[in-house]
Amino acid sequence: NIISYSLTDNAANLAVQSYSINDGKYQVEVRNQNNEMHSYDLGLAGYHNVENSLAAIAVAELLKIPFEKTARALASFRGIKRRFETIFQNEKHVYIDDYAHHPEEIKVFLGSVKEMYPNKKITAIFQPHLFSRTKDLQAEFAQQLSVVDQLFLLDIYPAREKPMEGVTAQLILDQVNIRHKEIISKEEVLQRIATDEIEILVTIGAGDIDRLIIPIKNILTHKSSSN
Repeated sequence: NIISYSLTDNAANLAVQSYSINDGKYQVEVRNQNNEMHSYDLGLAGYHNVENSLAAIAVAELLKIPFEKTARALASFRGIKRRFETIFQNEKHVYIDDYAHHPEEIKVFLGSVKEMYPNKKITAIFQPHLFSRTKDLQAEFAQQLSVVDQLFLLDIYPAREKPMEGVTAQLILDQVNIRHKEIISKEEVLQRIATDEIEILVTIGAGDIDRLIIPIKNILTHKSSSN
């Protein structure tokens, strides 16, 4: 007994008919398994979360939960820590943090950011995770990171691994196809955020990059109050 759901395939049991973005959130119209049309607001950003919401709707329908109750839950759910987590937002700055550490995860994450803020400058801070992953997927990392406007690349987070000769963040940086890119320390990146023009800022990675979240939030809060 298979139930299918899709953002793009109208033949699926649950299929999105249309969606729009308003203030960084999604408004979705879906056709359910009984060919009924429903609309709901999603309290999360990212088109991958629209797809996830379809899976939640399918389960709720199997459990015979009224759609109105499901819609309220989807509108109020704020997600989990470090998964497209909006840390700071006002009329001048948006800061989003994500745990993505594989090229496909980064592709989905940055694709959603660009869809939400198509005309904004995107500044990314990325910390590669593991020497072996960096060595094996350097080209893929570079390809996905080339969609941003400015890249601050941190040193590799080793986790459980020992350093590998010749494997550094430079392998990725050399292949990133944008003009504004550099390898930088955590201390330096905080200084740059304080001085550079920031519109959309994202931190990406599974290492200790999360230690920058609160300092970055404090810097953006101070910049906003000073302007």
